[in-house]
Amino acid sequence: TVTADADIHFVGPCLVGPLRVDAVGVRPGRTMSVVDFRCVDEGSGDQLVAVGTANHGVLASDFEHRIASQPTGARWEFARPDHPDDQSLEDYFEMTSSDGVTRLPLDLRTTNPWGIFHGGLHGLLVDAVATAAGVAVPRDVSLRYLNPVRTGPATAVVASVIERAGDRVVRVEVRDGIDGRLAVIGHVVGR
Repeated sequence: TVTADADIHFVGPCLVGPLRVDAVGVRPGRTMSVVDFRCVDEGSGDQLVAVGTANHGVLASDFEHRIASQPTGARWEFARPDHPDDQSLEDYFEMTSSDGVTRLPLDLRTTNPWGIFHGGLHGLLVDAVATAAGVAVPRDVSLRYLNPVRTGPATAVVASVIERAGDRVVRVEVRDGIDGRLAVIGHVVGR
């Protein structure tokens, strides 16, 4: 599957780690599927960190048959990225920022098996841009995936900032760096 949209609602911090995401399919389908997920801090006795939903487009794959044959409700653990514990994800993926634009390269580390920019890294970009725009503690994040980033780099900018009753709402646009096509619209709410 590829993510079509995601809504994330933070309810507490991840203090110890690692962070684990448990997802349950609530509407499997031939072309679209929806999951409900919970993020927990394993080191804090599975303390709840966030809840949310994600909508996925179902694509045919020829690269991982174990995924296609996995029954609904089964658990699959993915390998953690191979990077030093003291290195941030931003440094590991070589994120750069200048002139109000934040960039991530399109390379083997940042693409999924279809060769397009990995959906989770869009979230990293949106979070970095929202943080730079003044949201130090996000409460809600929504991501709408419109088009894949195929040529790179993925670029992200603040499209607007709205002040709201003690919160800030930051709208972020992620584009494919070569052709400028809009890939993701993200909204981050927090303070």
